[in-house]
Amino acid sequence: MDAAVVRDDGARAGVGDEGELVIGGPGVMLGYWGLPERTAAVRSAVVAALPDDEIGSRLHAAVSPEDGLQVDTAELTTFLLERLARYAVPDSILVLPELPTTSTGKSDRTAVLALILAAQRQT
Repeated sequence: MDAAVVRDDGARAGVGDEGELVIGGPGVMLGYWGLPERTAAVRSAVVAALPDDEIGSRLHAAVSPEDGLQVDTAELTTFLLERLARYAVPDSILVLPELPTTSTGKSDRTAVLALILAAQRQT
């Protein structure tokens, strides 16, 4: 399996760059055959690195579920920890019905980041 953070121009993101988490490979499936309750319920996701006084920056994610499904953030975190290095797993995951998009249909990272920051202020 391959996982990378990719910028809008398609190049791999560097440390501190914003981008989309892209996962692919022969072991990546769209879901569990006949078990929709066990299928990854994420339709779209944005991961952003936010400044952190302790370690410089931490990853935070916002995800939207597929229609009719729910995202269990603990299960999603466990899934990611089993497949990615710890530093590549978001410290928090915010579930939203829909991720904000730009006029071109891409994820609106600025709006998503504002929602992540607002959610963190509430906790």
